[in-house]
Amino acid sequence: MLSAEELLAGGDLTFEVEVPPEVLRPAEGAGNGMPATVRLQPLTVRDLQLVSRAAKESD
Repeated sequence: MLSAEELLAGGDLTFEVEVPPEVLRPAEGAGNGMPATVRLQPLTVRDLQLVSRAAKESD
């Protein structure tokens, strides 16, 4: 659940998430390799408007 501060931060907020190697490379099996860290940013209203516009144009 996001806090009010996180919601108001918008696109300036970033989350760093550790992804296990078995998710990144399932063919290699579990336990092979090191986990990777990815940085995620939330979608902004502008991003959602762009996606919506593109979806309308593709119909």
